[in-house]
Amino acid sequence: MKKLFLSIATAGLLFAGCGEKAKTRTTDSILWKVTGNGLENPSYLLGTHHFASVEVLDNFPAYADALQSAVQVAGEVDMENLSDAQILVIEKGSMPEGTSYHDLLGAGDYEKLDALMTEFFGAGLDQFGALKPAMISTMVTQLSYAKVHPEFNLATHISIDGYIQNIAREQGKEVIGLETIEEQVEVLLNFEPLEAQAASLLCSLEHDELGMQQLTKLTELYSAGDLAGMHDLANDTLNDPCPSSEEFRHALIKLRNDRWMEQIPSLMGEGSTFIAVGALHLTGEEGIIEQLRRSGYTVESIR
Repeated sequence: MKKLFLSIATAGLLFAGCGEKAKTRTTDSILWKVTGNGLENPSYLLGTHHFASVEVLDNFPAYADALQSAVQVAGEVDMENLSDAQILVIEKGSMPEGTSYHDLLGAGDYEKLDALMTEFFGAGLDQFGALKPAMISTMVTQLSYAKVHPEFNLATHISIDGYIQNIAREQGKEVIGLETIEEQVEVLLNFEPLEAQAASLLCSLEHDELGMQQLTKLTELYSAGDLAGMHDLANDTLNDPCPSSEEFRHALIKLRNDRWMEQIPSLMGEGSTFIAVGALHLTGEEGIIEQLRRSGYTVESIR
């Protein structure tokens, strides 16, 4: 079930619980200031929610001055060439030649998934069967969000990530991707075996009402700046009928955080850097905030 919303606050390209709860509560803000450890100028962290309206940033007005003062901006990926990204998503999101959902599911589950998709989308596996289950899951996330947020229009939506990068370019700043589009797509669409993807898709559609409740709660927590609440919701495996595998959660969050942390200190050392990544990448003991603190930086919330 967590795949219904993890991508909203983690991986930005597709717009789509685990471990212990955070020992250090990050409840104050989605915006954080990084100082100390030899930095000549502060850098900033902004946790993003890839479906939320940019109007949420009005709750944290200090972001504008922070962005203005930065010399460069870093995001999960450089979102300037999204047309290229969309082509890659279509390519990587398509089922391998010769593989069908009949190969991934037993007859009963195939019929159940087909019926649930027809109910949810108005079309079943005859129309969607050429797409990998993980690709369809991102579509479930999009439509689920639109159902609980009728004002949301994917065709016209500008994500907070894209909004920040657009402002940075208008201000003449360099925009840096902490990972490539290919790396992000690989985790989201190809990390798990197709059989596991299909089982997850089926379960999420069987519990779509719960998924929409979680999406509503996630957005409320984000708008309030309650990163710890988001972390706890994403890690509540006891009340999750469709938990993601530990391996997938590890790859989606921790491994990517660790790779980004190989770059972030040197970027901040070059000059004030505004880093905007999915909010769940900031939270918890393995989040960017705590990793920076353990490295000797001072990280404090601002609004």
